[in-house]
Amino acid sequence: MAWRWCGVRRVFLCMFMFQYSPGNTVNNATGFYSLGVKQNLTQARYWYEKAAAQNDPTAQFALSLFYLEGNGAPQNHTQAYTWAEKAAQQGLPVAQNLLGIFYLDGIGVQQSYSQALYWFEKAAIQNDPDAQYNLGRLYYEGKGVQQDYAQAHYWLKKAADQHPWLADDFLLQLEEAGY
Repeated sequence: MAWRWCGVRRVFLCMFMFQYSPGNTVNNATGFYSLGVKQNLTQARYWYEKAAAQNDPTAQFALSLFYLEGNGAPQNHTQAYTWAEKAAQQGLPVAQNLLGIFYLDGIGVQQSYSQALYWFEKAAIQNDPDAQYNLGRLYYEGKGVQQDYAQAHYWLKKAADQHPWLADDFLLQLEEAGY
């Protein structure tokens, strides 16, 4: 099973479709280049860069996705990591989850299970369901932590409480085993 970062893609799409952002500069980028105007990812990136330069974590996160996916910018995992880290340091849970995945898979940074655990925990305690799922998976598989089915069940259940389909397979196995 894949690690959960679908929430990252959902947020990215929402920013374009529904003008999601706390900052006006980011709203300009999303509004001008998705609703009623031909989409132009290069121009959208321009506006996200302006907002990111003003330390807007949502814009920094969006830039991370531009570079990760190679849409509107050349694919560059180092840049994707750098922008995700800036947003994560400011407390944006979806960016913290993405940073955890970068460390887990060694994307743009040296692989580190302990750093993946650190970032998944930061996002999970802020109720990010994808991070809760990923943290539960770390405990389930014993990656970077002592394997702990009780902790795995705790975090997977929290994720499933928000999105019932998110952790069904693992929860069923854990509950059948008495956790």
